[in-house]
Amino acid sequence: LHPCFGKLLFILCDILAALLIHKILRQQNCSHNSAIFSAQLWLFNPLTITISTRGNAESVMSVLVLLSLYYLTKKNVSNLIMAAATYALSVHVKIYPVTYAIAIYFHINGKYGNQAPKFTIMPNRNRFIAGVTGAATFCALIAICCRMYGYEFLNETYLYHITRQDTRHNFSPYFYLFYLLPDVPMLSAVVFIPQLILILLTSFHFYEDLSFTCFLNTFIFVTFNKVCTSQYFLWYLTLLPLLVPYIHMKLRKAVTLT
Repeated sequence: LHPCFGKLLFILCDILAALLIHKILRQQNCSHNSAIFSAQLWLFNPLTITISTRGNAESVMSVLVLLSLYYLTKKNVSNLIMAAATYALSVHVKIYPVTYAIAIYFHINGKYGNQAPKFTIMPNRNRFIAGVTGAATFCALIAICCRMYGYEFLNETYLYHITRQDTRHNFSPYFYLFYLLPDVPMLSAVVFIPQLILILLTSFHFYEDLSFTCFLNTFIFVTFNKVCTSQYFLWYLTLLPLLVPYIHMKLRKAVTLT
């Protein structure tokens, strides 16, 4: 339509993400002023502005992730179906939200309907509904894209990330290791282990506060990933505004840590 169409779309998604941050916090009984302040932290973050206006589609992911959390906070079966479908779409678009799967599974336990709030790893009706909806949506999207693009889609969307190594424009703590040892075949797989262990631990311990768990898991995924470029930071900065009303910290300390 126009050379700027993509950038305008991404900026629009930034605004939608701010609206969703406000809605989620209000749904959690945060004050109106706190919700507005948190949304502004997202909108007026220089990194948010720069990433979208340079043409990165991360704000689309922000909307999909926040929309999934929004539907999950509604706590009824119809919204659970919407949450599962939106979550499956977000994993399809970019794979990192898959790190939320275990936490979401545990979270759907006594949080919907009249079920007792007792921890269990066993499936229940709502977990089954969410699982089937999410799996069906995800498989349907894969089938459509495989039909359109074949193996190229599978490789560039999923398989490539297993073996990918990038020693340029990379903030990863592993970048120099890969630079020195580019021909070690198992190295790409081994560096996933710290991510996996930490994500399992946080998912198990903090699943009741889903926004917090998703933030932690995203932060872990980005920090310990073998590839990390500047737009990756936006993945967890999307979720940080949802935590701000609950952080009790003096302004001086917050500025120092930042």
